[in-house]
Amino acid sequence: MIKYKSGNSSRSSRRIFVVILVAAVVVVVVVAVLVVVVVVVLVVVVVVVVVVVVVVAVVVVVVVVVVVVACQGRRNSRYLDPHSLGRAASRSSSPGSPSSSTRRSPVSPSFNADDEMPEPGSHVHMRRIPVEADCLFCYSTVPGAYSWRNNQEGSWFIQALCIVLENYGSKMELMHMLTHVNRIVAYEFASCTEKGFGEHTKQLPCTASMLTRYVYFRPKKQDIR
Repeated sequence: MIKYKSGNSSRSSRRIFVVILVAAVVVVVVVAVLVVVVVVVLVVVVVVVVVVVVVVAVVVVVVVVVVVVACQGRRNSRYLDPHSLGRAASRSSSPGSPSSSTRRSPVSPSFNADDEMPEPGSHVHMRRIPVEADCLFCYSTVPGAYSWRNNQEGSWFIQALCIVLENYGSKMELMHMLTHVNRIVAYEFASCTEKGFGEHTKQLPCTASMLTRYVYFRPKKQDIR
Protein backbone atom coordinates (compact mmCIF):
# COMPACT_ATOMS: atom_id res chain seq x y z
CA MET A 1 0.00 0.00 0.00
CA ILE A 2 2.82 2.41 0.79
CA LYS A 3 4.50 1.83 -2.54
CA TYR A 4 1.29 2.52 -4.36
CA LYS A 5 0.83 5.89 -2.64
CA SER A 6 4.36 6.98 -3.40
CA GLY A 7 3.87 6.24 -7.08
CA ASN A 8 0.71 8.30 -7.21
CA SER A 9 2.42 11.26 -5.54
CA SER A 10 5.29 11.18 -8.00
CA ARG A 11 2.88 11.18 -10.91
CA SER A 12 0.95 14.14 -9.52
CA SER A 13 4.16 16.08 -8.98
CA ARG A 14 5.17 15.43 -12.57
CA ARG A 15 1.83 16.66 -13.79
CA ILE A 16 2.17 19.84 -11.75
CA PHE A 17 5.66 20.39 -13.14
CA VAL A 18 4.41 19.92 -16.68
CA VAL A 19 1.55 22.34 -16.11
CA ILE A 20 3.91 24.94 -14.66
CA LEU A 21 6.31 24.47 -17.56
CA VAL A 22 3.53 24.86 -20.12
CA ALA A 23 2.24 27.95 -18.34
CA ALA A 24 5.73 29.46 -18.33
CA VAL A 25 6.13 28.76 -22.03
CA VAL A 26 2.75 30.33 -22.75
CA VAL A 27 3.67 33.41 -20.73
CA VAL A 28 6.99 33.73 -22.55
CA VAL A 29 5.26 33.39 -25.91
CA VAL A 30 2.63 35.96 -24.97
CA VAL A 31 5.30 38.40 -23.77
CA ALA A 32 7.29 37.86 -26.96
CA VAL A 33 4.20 38.47 -29.07
CA LEU A 34 3.45 41.65 -27.11
CA VAL A 35 7.02 42.87 -27.59
CA VAL A 36 6.83 42.19 -31.31
CA VAL A 37 3.50 44.01 -31.54
CA VAL A 38 4.90 47.02 -29.67
CA VAL A 39 7.97 47.11 -31.92
CA VAL A 40 5.81 46.90 -35.04
CA VAL A 41 3.57 49.70 -33.75
CA LEU A 42 6.61 51.88 -33.02
CA VAL A 43 8.02 51.22 -36.48
CA VAL A 44 4.69 52.10 -38.07
CA VAL A 45 4.49 55.32 -36.04
CA VAL A 46 8.03 56.29 -37.04
CA VAL A 47 7.29 55.59 -40.70
CA VAL A 48 4.10 57.65 -40.54
CA VAL A 49 5.94 60.54 -38.89
CA VAL A 50 8.69 60.42 -41.53
CA VAL A 51 6.12 60.36 -44.33
CA VAL A 52 4.26 63.32 -42.81
CA VAL A 53 7.50 65.30 -42.43
CA VAL A 54 8.49 64.57 -46.03
CA VAL A 55 5.05 65.58 -47.32
CA VAL A 56 5.12 68.81 -45.31
CA ALA A 57 8.62 69.60 -46.57
CA VAL A 58 7.56 68.99 -50.18
CA VAL A 59 4.49 71.20 -49.73
CA VAL A 60 6.61 73.98 -48.21
CA VAL A 61 9.14 73.78 -51.05
CA VAL A 62 6.37 73.88 -53.65
CA VAL A 63 4.75 76.89 -51.96
CA VAL A 64 8.09 78.72 -51.77
CA VAL A 65 8.81 78.02 -55.44
CA VAL A 66 5.35 79.22 -56.45
CA VAL A 67 5.74 82.41 -54.39
CA VAL A 68 9.20 83.11 -55.84
CA VAL A 69 7.98 82.55 -59.40
CA ALA A 70 4.96 84.76 -58.77
CA CYS A 71 7.15 87.52 -57.32
CA GLN A 72 9.53 87.31 -60.27
CA GLY A 73 6.64 87.47 -62.69
CA ARG A 74 5.17 90.45 -60.89
CA ARG A 75 8.56 92.15 -60.84
CA ASN A 76 9.11 91.53 -64.54
CA SER A 77 5.66 92.92 -65.29
CA ARG A 78 6.46 96.21 -63.53
CA TYR A 79 7.81 97.89 -66.62
CA LEU A 80 6.67 100.91 -68.49
CA ASP A 81 4.66 99.87 -71.52
CA PRO A 82 4.85 102.47 -74.26
CA HIS A 83 1.66 101.09 -75.81
CA SER A 84 -0.40 101.70 -72.67
CA LEU A 85 -0.04 105.49 -72.80
CA GLY A 86 -1.69 107.38 -75.59
CA ARG A 87 -3.08 104.25 -77.24
CA ALA A 88 -6.19 106.03 -78.50
CA ALA A 89 -4.16 108.87 -79.95
CA SER A 90 -1.63 106.55 -81.58
CA ARG A 91 -4.38 104.73 -83.50
CA SER A 92 -5.64 107.89 -85.17
CA SER A 93 -2.20 109.31 -86.02
CA SER A 94 0.00 108.32 -88.92
CA PRO A 95 3.79 107.74 -88.98
CA GLY A 96 4.23 110.99 -90.85
CA SER A 97 2.32 113.15 -88.40
CA PRO A 98 3.98 116.31 -87.05
CA SER A 99 4.03 114.91 -83.54
CA SER A 100 6.44 112.15 -84.53
CA SER A 101 8.99 114.64 -85.79
CA THR A 102 9.14 116.53 -82.50
CA ARG A 103 10.42 113.62 -80.45
CA ARG A 104 13.54 114.18 -78.40
CA SER A 105 16.73 112.72 -79.77
CA PRO A 106 18.28 110.03 -77.53
CA VAL A 107 21.83 111.07 -78.44
CA SER A 108 22.33 113.39 -75.47
CA PRO A 109 19.92 112.43 -72.70
CA SER A 110 19.64 115.09 -70.03
CA PHE A 111 17.11 116.49 -67.60
CA ASN A 112 16.81 120.14 -66.71
CA ALA A 113 14.59 122.08 -64.38
CA ASP A 114 12.97 123.76 -67.42
CA ASP A 115 11.65 120.48 -68.82
CA GLU A 116 7.90 120.10 -68.71
CA MET A 117 6.04 116.85 -68.28
CA PRO A 118 4.01 115.82 -71.35
CA GLU A 119 0.27 115.71 -71.12
CA PRO A 120 -1.41 112.27 -70.94
CA GLY A 121 -2.41 111.00 -74.34
CA SER A 122 0.21 112.98 -76.23
CA HIS A 123 2.76 111.38 -78.52
CA VAL A 124 5.86 110.73 -76.41
CA HIS A 125 8.72 108.46 -77.35
CA MET A 126 8.99 106.09 -74.38
CA ARG A 127 11.23 103.10 -73.81
CA ARG A 128 10.54 100.07 -71.69
CA ILE A 129 12.69 100.52 -68.59
CA PRO A 130 12.60 99.04 -65.08
CA VAL A 131 10.75 100.83 -62.32
CA GLU A 132 14.03 101.17 -60.39
CA ALA A 133 15.49 103.41 -63.11
CA ASP A 134 16.34 107.06 -62.40
CA CYS A 135 17.00 106.35 -58.72
CA LEU A 136 20.06 107.61 -56.84
CA PHE A 137 21.22 106.40 -53.43
CA CYS A 138 23.96 108.24 -51.53
CA TYR A 139 25.57 106.77 -48.43
CA SER A 140 27.76 108.77 -46.09
CA THR A 141 30.39 106.01 -46.05
CA VAL A 142 31.17 102.56 -47.40
CA PRO A 143 29.90 99.49 -45.52
CA GLY A 144 32.08 98.64 -42.54
CA ALA A 145 33.56 102.12 -42.10
CA TYR A 146 32.70 104.91 -39.69
CA SER A 147 30.51 107.90 -40.57
CA TRP A 148 31.81 110.93 -38.71
CA ARG A 149 29.72 113.83 -37.47
CA ASN A 150 30.54 117.18 -35.94
CA ASN A 151 28.21 118.22 -33.11
CA GLN A 152 28.09 121.83 -34.34
CA GLU A 153 28.56 121.66 -38.09
CA GLY A 154 26.83 118.35 -38.79
CA SER A 155 28.06 115.24 -40.56
CA TRP A 156 31.03 115.42 -42.89
CA PHE A 157 29.06 114.11 -45.82
CA ILE A 158 26.34 116.76 -45.49
CA GLN A 159 28.94 119.50 -44.99
CA ALA A 160 30.77 118.53 -48.16
CA LEU A 161 27.51 118.16 -50.09
CA CYS A 162 26.39 121.65 -49.04
CA ILE A 163 29.74 123.14 -50.03
CA VAL A 164 29.67 121.55 -53.48
CA LEU A 165 26.02 122.43 -54.13
CA GLU A 166 26.64 126.03 -53.10
CA ASN A 167 29.64 126.45 -55.39
CA TYR A 168 28.76 124.24 -58.37
CA GLY A 169 25.02 123.58 -58.04
CA SER A 170 24.05 125.48 -61.19
CA LYS A 171 27.18 124.69 -63.21
CA MET A 172 28.06 121.02 -62.81
CA GLU A 173 26.30 117.74 -63.44
CA LEU A 174 25.06 115.86 -60.36
CA MET A 175 27.40 112.85 -60.56
CA HIS A 176 30.39 115.15 -61.02
CA MET A 177 29.36 117.03 -57.90
CA LEU A 178 29.08 113.78 -55.93
CA THR A 179 32.61 112.90 -57.05
CA HIS A 180 33.79 116.21 -55.58
CA VAL A 181 31.93 115.36 -52.37
CA ASN A 182 33.78 112.04 -52.17
CA ARG A 183 37.10 113.78 -52.65
CA ILE A 184 36.41 116.40 -49.98
CA VAL A 185 35.38 113.82 -47.39
CA ALA A 186 38.24 111.47 -48.21
CA TYR A 187 41.09 113.98 -48.41
CA GLU A 188 40.12 117.20 -46.59
CA PHE A 189 38.50 115.67 -43.50
CA ALA A 190 40.74 113.79 -41.06
CA SER A 191 39.24 110.47 -40.01
CA CYS A 192 41.25 110.11 -36.81
CA THR A 193 40.35 108.69 -33.40
CA GLU A 194 42.16 108.45 -30.08
CA LYS A 195 43.38 105.00 -31.06
CA GLY A 196 44.93 106.33 -34.23
CA PHE A 197 44.21 105.28 -37.79
CA GLY A 198 42.80 101.85 -38.27
CA GLU A 199 41.22 99.67 -40.88
CA HIS A 200 37.67 100.91 -40.22
CA THR A 201 38.30 104.57 -39.37
CA LYS A 202 38.65 106.22 -42.79
CA GLN A 203 35.40 107.58 -44.23
CA LEU A 204 34.56 107.57 -47.93
CA PRO A 205 31.04 108.26 -49.27
CA CYS A 206 29.42 105.68 -51.51
CA THR A 207 26.94 106.37 -54.33
CA ALA A 208 24.65 103.88 -56.06
CA SER A 209 23.39 105.45 -59.27
CA MET A 210 20.67 104.10 -61.55
CA LEU A 211 20.20 107.36 -63.41
CA THR A 212 19.55 107.19 -67.14
CA ARG A 213 20.02 110.92 -67.75
CA TYR A 214 22.40 113.70 -66.88
CA VAL A 215 20.98 115.81 -64.05
CA TYR A 216 21.56 119.57 -63.85
CA PHE A 217 20.10 122.03 -61.35
CA ARG A 218 19.57 124.99 -63.63
CA PRO A 219 17.16 127.57 -62.17
CA LYS A 220 14.58 129.14 -64.39
CA LYS A 221 15.39 132.59 -65.71
CA GLN A 222 13.23 135.27 -64.17
CA ASP A 223 12.09 138.22 -66.25
CA ILE A 224 13.05 141.52 -64.61
CA ARG A 225 10.67 144.28 -65.61
